[in-house]
Amino acid sequence: MTTPQTVDDDQLVRSLTPLTYGFCGALLMVGLLGVFVIVPEPTVTPTGLALGAALGLAAWFIPTVVIRRVLAGGARQGVAPGSVAGVVRSAVFLGAAVAEGPALLGFFLAFVLPGGDVAPFALSIPLAVASLWFNVSGPAAARRHLGRARSGISF
Repeated sequence: MTTPQTVDDDQLVRSLTPLTYGFCGALLMVGLLGVFVIVPEPTVTPTGLALGAALGLAAWFIPTVVIRRVLAGGARQGVAPGSVAGVVRSAVFLGAAVAEGPALLGFFLAFVLPGGDVAPFALSIPLAVASLWFNVSGPAAARRHLGRARSGISF
C-alpha cells in the first residue's frame, strides 16, 4: 500500500500559478475575441454597463465568500495537516469556477441583449481576471488560503 504524499506550501503555490495564468489568459482571449471578432457591431448601453458592473462585482466578491466557506468547512471537520493542501486546492478550483461564471454570463449576454452590447463582458472579464489573481489562486492568495486553512479559524 502506498502512502499519500504531502504537498508543501511552495509546491502548491507553484502548481497553482500556471493554472492562474491559464484561466486569466483564457478569459482575456474570450474578451478580446468578443469585442473585436465575434460581435459584429459592438455597442455599449446603460443597461449593459449596469449588468457588467453587477457581474464584475459578483466575480470579485462571491469567490472570496465561497473559498472562505470551503476553508471553514475544512476547519470544522478538523482537516489533518497533511490534507490542508487538498482542501485549499478544492477551494481554489471552486473559487475559480465562481469567478469565471459571471464573466462568461456577460459574454453570453452580448448575444442576448439587443444590438450586440459588449459592456457586460467588457466590464466583468477584467474584474474576473483580477479576482482570479488577487482573491482566488494567485501566489499571494494561495498563501493566504493556506494560512487560513492551517489556522483553523472559523470564518
